[in-house]
Amino acid sequence: MNRPSACRHAAAAATLRPAGPDDAAALAAMGAATFLEAFGDHPGNRRSDVEEYVAVAYAVEKVARDLAHPAESTVLAESAAAGGLVGFASLWQGPRADGVVGDRPVELRRLYVAAGRRGAALGSTLMAWALDEARRLRSDVVWLGVWEHNPAAQRFYRRWGFEKVGETGFRLGPTPQTDWVMARSLADDAA
Repeated sequence: MNRPSACRHAAAAATLRPAGPDDAAALAAMGAATFLEAFGDHPGNRRSDVEEYVAVAYAVEKVARDLAHPAESTVLAESAAAGGLVGFASLWQGPRADGVVGDRPVELRRLYVAAGRRGAALGSTLMAWALDEARRLRSDVVWLGVWEHNPAAQRFYRRWGFEKVGETGFRLGPTPQTDWVMARSLADDAA
């Protein structure tokens, strides 16, 4: 099973560690809370659709299956001062989205930081882990999907060298939405 490298990163008094099977409930709870906080009250979304999506996407059983899958690498950011989990990032080795160029793609499926921890460099620490892990996995490109109405996340990804390479559909309840596909080549990075 592919797991995050053993190195520990620290930022704003948070420590990274590989996620394991016993972390599914905490990861599901944080993922659901963060997704609801970010998208539940956006004018383009119905809260009930967001809640329905979260109930499926962050069901503990689904999160546990994802954590156990050999294609997934997940790291948790924990802070004793904050009482536990304050962020996480997940990579998925698999097919690439249209527009992504590379032979060994890896998807940055999630990079979540608790609301009270944003602006404390934790997102950058998680992104640094994701890129390091992608290199360890010998990937030549990292890609992700980001909602077209999430300019803060788009700016963050651009600062890390990601560029828009396409678009893909996402359905939230009956509402079709558009995610940007953004990618960053690792081919020229020093290992």
